[in-house]
Amino acid sequence: MNRKLVLLLSIIYVIFMGSLAVFLYIDDKSFKALVAIGGVICGLIPLLLALFTKFTFNLPLVISYLIFLFCSQYLGSILGWYGLGWWDTFLHLISGALIAFLAIALYERLIHRSAGKSISAWFIFLFVFSFAALGGFYGRFMNLVQINSLG
Repeated sequence: MNRKLVLLLSIIYVIFMGSLAVFLYIDDKSFKALVAIGGVICGLIPLLLALFTKFTFNLPLVISYLIFLFCSQYLGSILGWYGLGWWDTFLHLISGALIAFLAIALYERLIHRSAGKSISAWFIFLFVFSFAALGGFYGRFMNLVQINSLG
């Protein structure tokens, strides 16, 4: 059931962003059309993981990922909510939490159940915190690289 729901939600998001890309391109808004094409590519990630690997993430994580994509790509870039000032900070907060949940999901998938009892809670905390911090650093670094390459 979860696998089918992940497929359905990913397909809905990809179709939405794909049709939006076509409409924006026809309306001669090429930058926003490229953002929508990026949305198609990002929306395909859970779909491709569900179709071609046995490695699936839990449903709340995938739903959170798709909501984050919708908020950042559609609301933020296409509708211009990044101009509000607080929107970017809000999305960075949400993305840090999303990366932490991804770290927890990876930990649950990669550690055997019997080994999980002997691992310290502090190690798990350090792993999740480090994973989220490095993910946030990478995102900020890529923003700076993009800004420096534009001007």
